[in-house]
Amino acid sequence: MKIRSVKLPKQLDRQLRERAQSTSRSSSAVLREALAEYLVDGRTAARAAQSVGALAADLAGCASGAADLSTNHAHLDDYGRSRR
Repeated sequence: MKIRSVKLPKQLDRQLRERAQSTSRSSSAVLREALAEYLVDGRTAARAAQSVGALAADLAGCASGAADLSTNHAHLDDYGRSRR
């Protein structure tokens, strides 16, 4: 294995040590796992930062039915009226 030196802020180092202790693993093992997850799931993290519109872009237009209900007034005849 290659050896890397990493500078960590105090709080991140504390969290790393706590996670290692709570899982009975070494800090290096926790760091390797976290880095591997980050590198594999990087696309997931990038997608999480996208807008809802960007995430649903491939769904636009996939439903069938009237294209635009607002242009067909027959669809709006009873809109807002109580059905008692």
